[in-house]
Amino acid sequence: MEDFVGKAKEKLKELGMSEAEAEIYAFLVTSGGEMHVEELSEKVKLTSGAVDEALASLLRRGAVLLDRNIVRALPPSNVVAKLSEEKRKELEEEMEKIAEASSFLKKELELVYWESQLGLKVEEILEPVANLREMELYTVKLISRAQRSLEVFTERFSWYPRVREELVAAIDRGVKARVLLLSDSPDVYDTVRELKEMAVEVRHYKGEWHPIRWTLADGEELVFVIWATRKDIPKPRYFRPHYTRNPGLVKVFSEAFDKMWRESEEIQSQ
Repeated sequence: MEDFVGKAKEKLKELGMSEAEAEIYAFLVTSGGEMHVEELSEKVKLTSGAVDEALASLLRRGAVLLDRNIVRALPPSNVVAKLSEEKRKELEEEMEKIAEASSFLKKELELVYWESQLGLKVEEILEPVANLREMELYTVKLISRAQRSLEVFTERFSWYPRVREELVAAIDRGVKARVLLLSDSPDVYDTVRELKEMAVEVRHYKGEWHPIRWTLADGEELVFVIWATRKDIPKPRYFRPHYTRNPGLVKVFSEAFDKMWRESEEIQSQ
């Protein structure tokens, strides 16, 4: 019996009980199930303070009942189920903390590692943009600063009304603008007609669907977003937008735009 009690105590502690809680509960279960508190203190060889503290915790856990200083152990099946659920939640919370810590360290330490290796800060290459709304504000400012050229790669240019004023001003000061659409469906025809009336060149890219959208000004500054899913689903997702003036990145996007422009066709709006 002694070996059994010792093993039971260890298992109870594995499920989250303290040494005193496990000692008291295992003793009660194997000693008739109930006992006066004073007698219990003598039997388990713990101080009255330790017994009181352990009993209070066992009561909160629903492992014992206390009536007129008589403490009674509740059925192990119920107690173990509650302990297991508590432990599961505790482990889930711990795993969430571990995942959060891991994600933070991998992200932040990776940046520090490459900064120390290359002597270049990532933020000097890419400036994070909070969300799509913020990206539109960046785009408006980018268009307002353009002096020579604008290239827009988008699906339907549904956000055109929100940049119309700045785009008109850019055209008026001699900026050459090109818009490359992924869609040539009828819902873009009104926008296409208006853009053409403003002397903006508009074409339809016939290639495969691309998950990236961008606006490029003067071959010098760029704002872009990469979609994690297609936009025509109930809850489309995207990666955080970014802004950059890095010459290498800007050149990659500029050359990609020129290549797709050559492979595109005029949109014959009705």
